[in-house]
Amino acid sequence: QNEPNDLEVLAKATGGFHLVIDDGSHNAEDQKISFSTLWPKLLSQGWYVIEDSFGIGSCLDLDRIACGDGDIKELHLFGSGGDVILFLKKR
Repeated sequence: QNEPNDLEVLAKATGGFHLVIDDGSHNAEDQKISFSTLWPKLLSQGWYVIEDSFGIGSCLDLDRIACGDGDIKELHLFGSGGDVILFLKKR
């Protein structure tokens, strides 16, 4: 999850994603690496879900990672404490 080159190979092999579910290491830095690598490969109207996302950062931080161009159409948080699930929909 924290190897951008491996994630790039996966994305190239698939041609893009309609749905990404990040249920990996639960480490905020790993989640940011995955998000910054895979978000650009997410197709329009696709969903990116991060499980146990507590600590990944604010919505503004994610918007900056998502190229800062208003690419996030919807953002939903469910849960509390360490059991937060983040849903992001791409424009």
